[in-house]
Amino acid sequence: MRTARSAVALIASVMVGYTPAGKRIVKKASGKTKTEAKAKLKEIIRDYEDGLAIAPPTTP
Repeated sequence: MRTARSAVALIASVMVGYTPAGKRIVKKASGKTKTEAKAKLKEIIRDYEDGLAIAPPTTP
């Protein structure tokens, strides 16, 4: 059985570099609106440029 979702999440992503193995490092941010997703992504980019450690993505 499927259930309908009332809200659609938008995902913004940016590639920030490469791992030693050559894989791309992609950071993603999601939000209910385009503006919200972009704002979260800008915060991630700002933290990355400031040299803060960014947690690796987790898989469920």
